[in-house]
Amino acid sequence: LVDDMSQRRDSTQWDVTVTRAVDAKARDRMLQRIDQMRKPITNRKIVAASVRCGAHARALQFLEEAVLDEYNGNVVNPFDCPRIDKEDDCFLLQSIYRDLDE
Repeated sequence: LVDDMSQRRDSTQWDVTVTRAVDAKARDRMLQRIDQMRKPITNRKIVAASVRCGAHARALQFLEEAVLDEYNGNVVNPFDCPRIDKEDDCFLLQSIYRDLDE
């Protein structure tokens, strides 16, 4: 579901040629609807669901996105100066890497 919403958002945002103001309004409404549907499905929820079903690569991907979303520092990329503030995140990363088959 999340992949489908992301794909629809990308295709709506980049593939639709806006020739009239009406087209721009329709595109903006579609993007707002997709964002509204995606909002309650946080990256942290996707991480938890991915770990439960054994999709560890996906869990790692969305954990990285969650960290980026939650980061409040001045550095553009928080992974340049890695620091995990939450002990639970550290344990979660350990479990993901332990079970990751790569």
